[in-house]
Amino acid sequence: MSFYKRKEFPILLTTLIALIMIFQTFFRVPEADVAASTIQSWILVIVNFSVILGIVMISRMHKGRIDRRKPGDKSWVFSVWLIGLVIFYFFLGVYGVESTGSASPNRNPMFDWVYQNINVALDSAMYSLLAFFISSAAFRAFKARTKEAAVLLLSGAAIMLYNAPAGSMIFGPLAPQFNLLGEWITNVPQMAGLRGIMIGAAVGAIALGIRVMTGRERGYLGAGE
Repeated sequence: MSFYKRKEFPILLTTLIALIMIFQTFFRVPEADVAASTIQSWILVIVNFSVILGIVMISRMHKGRIDRRKPGDKSWVFSVWLIGLVIFYFFLGVYGVESTGSASPNRNPMFDWVYQNINVALDSAMYSLLAFFISSAAFRAFKARTKEAAVLLLSGAAIMLYNAPAGSMIFGPLAPQFNLLGEWITNVPQMAGLRGIMIGAAVGAIALGIRVMTGRERGYLGAGE
């Protein structure tokens, strides 16, 4: 049996759902709205099951790292730590709730405390490290070795001074004219480039959607091109 015949039903199902969602977006028909709402509810259910599948796959992958540990290699300790935290947080979220007879049970205060004081804090710390990578990339990019690099350097410097309070202090009486330059760079060249990128991304998304609905794009089925 060929690949297309074995994957014919998923392709037809994907195309049908996509057409329903597109029809509901452009044509306000009550029946289409009900069908789209039902599909979105089913998608939420599938996403929840995919989260469980993701937990199982991550646990299996890190269990394999623990089983293949070598003498002198201590990296497997992080895998043990990860699996332990996943199990702890999972049971804390499942059993640390109080049923209220509705779809929104009362969470255990410890569940929210762990999330707000550990998870959110670690996320903030990781994002703060990006500032150093951005500074390093900017230092390498802002080198006027070519004409294009010189334009990038001058534009970047103007935008940074425009957004920073120090810019007004540096230019003094010329600050209003410099602010006009900064606004022009932000609203004209930058916005034009951003809109071009957005239009290109939209055209690419439409082309990808057509390829998926016609069965030409089969990567989501696990078969590559």
